[in-house]
Amino acid sequence: MPPEQRQQRHVSFAHSEAGDIPARPAHANFYWLAVMALGACLATLLLPTDGDRNAQSSIIPSYIHPTVYQKLVAAYVLGCVQVCQKCDFA
Repeated sequence: MPPEQRQQRHVSFAHSEAGDIPARPAHANFYWLAVMALGACLATLLLPTDGDRNAQSSIIPSYIHPTVYQKLVAAYVLGCVQVCQKCDFA
């Protein structure tokens, strides 16, 4: 098949501030957002739960301990991020 008949894949680019050179693909920004969300969710799930008996002797201050509902939301977001990473965004 001739190269001109091949279907080319369209990649959108975020524009640089100068406007003449494309900075990086737009999906690269999503990648870093996903990595940050992944880290925040993992940190939330690893913290001791608020009101837990064993959490009283923790070195982590009690105002940082997430509630059960906050951990539930973090687990849901973590699952959504993992599913989105398996999709092809390009």
